Amino acid sequence: MMDDPTISLSGGGWRGKRPPLAQWGPFELQERVGQGGFGEVYRAWDPALQRVVAVKLLHPRAESEEEQTAAVLREARAMARVIHPNIVPIYGVHTYDGRAGFWSAYVRGKTLSALLAANGPFGPREAIHIGVDICRALSAVHAAGLLHRDIKTGNVMREEGGRILLMDFGLTHESDGISNYGGTTGYIAPELLGGANASVRSDIYALGVLIYRLLCEKYPPADGSGGWSLLDQRPDLSPELVRAIHTAIDPDPEKRFASAAQMAAALNEADPEGSSSSAARLAGVTPAAPAPSGILRVRRYAAACIVLLIAATVGYLLRSHWHPGSASSAAHERYEAAHDLVRNYYRPGALAKAIPILQAISRENPSFAPAFADLGRANYLQFTQNRDSAFAEPARKASLAAIAIDANQVSAHVTLGMLYTQLGRNDLAAQELDAAAGVDRTDAEVWGARAELYQHQGRNEDMETALRTAMDLAPTDWRWPRLLADHYYRTGRNDPAIRAAQDALRLAPDNPRILNNLGLYFWSADRLDEARVNLEKAIAIEPDYTRYSNLGGVERDLGDNAAAVALFQKAIELNPNDYRAWNYLADIYQRQRADPAKVRETYLKSISRGDALLKTEPKNTSLLADLGVMSAAVGDMGESVRLIRQAAALDPDSAEILFMTGVAYELMNQRAEALKWIASALRHGYPLKSVEKSPDLALLRTDKRYLAIVAAVR
Repeated sequence: MMDDPTISLSGGGWRGKRPPLAQWGPFELQERVGQGGFGEVYRAWDPALQRVVAVKLLHPRAESEEEQTAAVLREARAMARVIHPNIVPIYGVHTYDGRAGFWSAYVRGKTLSALLAANGPFGPREAIHIGVDICRALSAVHAAGLLHRDIKTGNVMREEGGRILLMDFGLTHESDGISNYGGTTGYIAPELLGGANASVRSDIYALGVLIYRLLCEKYPPADGSGGWSLLDQRPDLSPELVRAIHTAIDPDPEKRFASAAQMAAALNEADPEGSSSSAARLAGVTPAAPAPSGILRVRRYAAACIVLLIAATVGYLLRSHWHPGSASSAAHERYEAAHDLVRNYYRPGALAKAIPILQAISRENPSFAPAFADLGRANYLQFTQNRDSAFAEPARKASLAAIAIDANQVSAHVTLGMLYTQLGRNDLAAQELDAAAGVDRTDAEVWGARAELYQHQGRNEDMETALRTAMDLAPTDWRWPRLLADHYYRTGRNDPAIRAAQDALRLAPDNPRILNNLGLYFWSADRLDEARVNLEKAIAIEPDYTRYSNLGGVERDLGDNAAAVALFQKAIELNPNDYRAWNYLADIYQRQRADPAKVRETYLKSISRGDALLKTEPKNTSLLADLGVMSAAVGDMGESVRLIRQAAALDPDSAEILFMTGVAYELMNQRAEALKWIASALRHGYPLKSVEKSPDLALLRTDKRYLAIVAAVR
């Protein structure tokens, strides 16, 4: 039984059928995949970005084009405000040929109403898992100050990979002062019919009805005051689940859950798997869709057991394994050698040696998924460590090849998740990490990769929780305390960052990357001698242009400008595209009062190299902030404001980003703005010593308003 169409008391809907369109502006409309009272949805081709998208078009109506555009803008903006793995990401909105519409990610899957009609009632565990995922999405909607107002089975989709997605924000409004109700018959809370305002609790009611329908294929009785019970329809349900649903759909809104998070907790308590699965789900792991057949369940269970067995006996971070008979013993030995190089990728030259071996094995054994998975990981690591975009596409292709051979290759899904995170494609990253978790939720790598995604989404509390989980699952893996140290450093907590980095170093004492980062943390804490020692150790193990740049910065702050210039020039010699070395060199020239033309030329060299890198890493906040400060230094005020504000919007809790934004405004002679951002940086933990040392803030520090800020911080 399908849901009734959405209704609204604020305007009439279009009725009837229309022939499908073939074109909307630049978009080629390939197939109409849905239509309703307000609009229609197409699978479409975006020729500009060469990808499939979903296009939603509002039906032509009696209102003016401006009113139609306002309606579709409202829905698109509501979707864009809520960034969450269980909500479809929006790409753009426009009006073409008199039709207002927007385009978003195209999701392959089926709505819950279609699944209900095809397969009948859902099992209790499946309904619980779906309900928790919708609660997570709804929490994000409410946190953005919005109400959904049209939750129903037709507006929730199960993607082919199992992810649950909340859709259709056509009735979404700000949560304050909504007097007219809207929604779908059967889902509308009783108080709305009596004239009350929509609220969080009316969304909770609709979600309770949705879960009821999944279990019974019916709506709950209209008169909620009767003596009926869900157990009358489903006597197999647990008392905890019945109680949770009855609470959600109580006729008295004050007796319902006060938030979607409360409802999620109650549903998790009703999960027969117990608290361990509940904890994983609350921390952000979306399970794979329950299998439609017993055979498939057995296969998935067997795949998960194989992965767990490998974890226990081999402990290898990539979760790859050798299939006997898939290649010769000689090839096996070559693979194990390459495998070890990727596992210990921090050792000098490890990845450069591993990649050609894995390429050869993949050519010789095209059905051997682990070799492709390791090849994808090796290319990804080269991409991130060398900031070389040439490795990004090989990483993606090799990982996809591994998954095409064996969909249960956890490491390949994780590699894609991390790659998409670095490229700013958080929606795709979440999909891949959901797929990895569906195979093995206990894989520490999945949690570590989720932590990096949460960082890019600005979800700092979730990031720290995910990292703690990864550390619990793999306490001897140096990567997780290293990531935790980076998190502390990014949010202005230098002492915890140093301690976490020292924990990582104890697990991998020959790791030059940890030594380099520990040097940075000491540098930020103004412990310059300790910074120098650790950076010199890192260079002794593996000379690298980034470490020469960092050591040059330390020498500069120690007052040895000649040594600093020599180190920056060494970094540029190793990598002429190292924008940071050019940036530091320009700073030195400026401090030495060199020819202004020489200073400007050096800054422009840094900016040009940074701009090239930005094309690959458009959401790299450190890069955006660096470019913003340098643009201010050369007098490009408009570009500076654009870049620094984008960096601050992407990472509003980073003390370093907030500080650099303040520096940029000071360089642009916008003192009031500079003071505001510097104050925010200090509140977020940026070291006062570093503010006091910055030559760019020398005049600002004489301002009485700055002195008042410092007094308040102290």
